[in-house]
Amino acid sequence: MHINSALVSAQNRQRFYAFNWSVDQPDDRHVMLRDILETTSSEHGYALAPPSSLAAQAGGGLTPLGSDVPVRIGTIENQAKNKEFNSKQYRVYSPDGKSTTLCGQGGGVGAKTGLYAVPIMRVPEATKKGYVDILPGECVDLSMPHSKTRRGRAMREKSNCLTTSCQMYEYCGTLDCPIYRVEHGTIVIGNSRYPIQLMDGCYIIRKLTVKECCRLQTLPDDYCKSVSDSQAYKGLGNGWTAEVIIHILRGALQNVRRDEEIIVLSMYDGIGTGRYCFQKMGFTNVRYYAYEIDKYAMRVANDNFPDIIQCGDAFKLREEMEYPWKMNMA
Repeated sequence: MHINSALVSAQNRQRFYAFNWSVDQPDDRHVMLRDILETTSSEHGYALAPPSSLAAQAGGGLTPLGSDVPVRIGTIENQAKNKEFNSKQYRVYSPDGKSTTLCGQGGGVGAKTGLYAVPIMRVPEATKKGYVDILPGECVDLSMPHSKTRRGRAMREKSNCLTTSCQMYEYCGTLDCPIYRVEHGTIVIGNSRYPIQLMDGCYIIRKLTVKECCRLQTLPDDYCKSVSDSQAYKGLGNGWTAEVIIHILRGALQNVRRDEEIIVLSMYDGIGTGRYCFQKMGFTNVRYYAYEIDKYAMRVANDNFPDIIQCGDAFKLREEMEYPWKMNMA
């Protein structure tokens, strides 16, 4: 069956699943990227490029907001020799659609997660949440690391207004994290105003955080805490959307007692999403055998579920069966 993770999450992830029992399509939960984004982040921010003909077409309103596909709105400034090359790592998407598909391989800027216009707090909202030292017309970056009191700080020494007048902005960002304000469906880039397919508000352009990617795969926020961000992105990109797997398994296990022993063999297990699914479904007596070769994926799996029995490389098992003389030589 073809199932798109967009039905149960904010991620556009179209996959085919094979099973030998009856399953209906999941109900659409109508989750958009904006629903799972963190309010503040220390991720690097990027500058929007003035719309080229190609980028302008991307943000020209052809894809309705709230769609089950990513809504492209533009491109970031980049060093690509051919500005019209327009590869995925430079593309920017709206938070009011779905995310692009998380990717385990590839590098550079937004290649693994995509780049997004992420809404940030307006000054009144920030003040209400405990951020201080924000004065009218001042340039403030709420995405910088917080002080020990966990309150925002005005970055006066780094301020870099995006226009010649701060009056257009409640805050303008820093050299490392430009902040844009969308008003009446238009945005100022450089000294010019352009139409853009974004709701009114203030935004930074950044890739997704590991926590947000966990949410896209419908896993707990801290699921990948045992590895570096780089390895977390890889593991999540190579993984499954947990709620899709849970939906499929319910078709086979709906009448099975939750304390009955379940024996699982997971080939190419990755970060142990399958084991998480059984826990989420309430099964308490699971014996879970996993074949996996990536040490970081296994670290994530066993950090969350120490009871996973790691069996090593499935391809080596095949070699033992097909080429026993190799094993004798070893």
